[in-house]
Amino acid sequence: MKLSKKTLEIFKNFSILNPILFVPEGNVLRTKSPGGGIIAKAVLDEQFPSDFLIGDVPQFINTIGLLDEPEIEFQENFLNIVGGGTSIRFFYGNILNIPDVLEHDVVLPSVDISFKLSSKELKNLTQAANVLQNPDLVITQQVDGLYIKSCHEANATANVYEMKIEEYTASEDRHGETIVFDVNNFQFIQAGYNVEISLDGLAKFSFEDILSYWVSAKAS
Repeated sequence: MKLSKKTLEIFKNFSILNPILFVPEGNVLRTKSPGGGIIAKAVLDEQFPSDFLIGDVPQFINTIGLLDEPEIEFQENFLNIVGGGTSIRFFYGNILNIPDVLEHDVVLPSVDISFKLSSKELKNLTQAANVLQNPDLVITQQVDGLYIKSCHEANATANVYEMKIEEYTASEDRHGETIVFDVNNFQFIQAGYNVEISLDGLAKFSFEDILSYWVSAKAS
């Protein structure tokens, strides 16, 4: 089996959330951060023939990169990675270390706000948060529209980056409510996302039928 560039990118992104990755038989991959603040799901191009655990995903990705045109052979206790006349035995992680990951999609308790966030808008938001050193992303439906801002809720004098979302839908009965997220949970693969927000504390970001991230809001 050869892993596509897209799959390796997903592995790398998921390793930011959790360096341990359980890969089940089939083509659906799930992970979550240790604190549970973000859950992710991806539908891969490849069909894996059996379950296995990668105990150190960054090391696995770097190992793949050591070989030319690497192919993976599934053995009982390890992956045999071959390419360019070279082979590497990469042993499976300890089964006792499998992360507690949901087998089914998370269902939002409600969908109070929905909109599209372009790849450029996502990049601008995360870059602004990094430059301004702001820990919070705040989404608010105001009288004149929907706004997302990068700020520091606990610091009234912190610099603020604000973006207006021109097209969106929102529940009239939740007008004016605000939801706050930890910007560190927005380490998504760069893409445009459909965003669905429950003002009860959870948001879903989905890219086509390939990627989904569920992000918990900060406690109020």
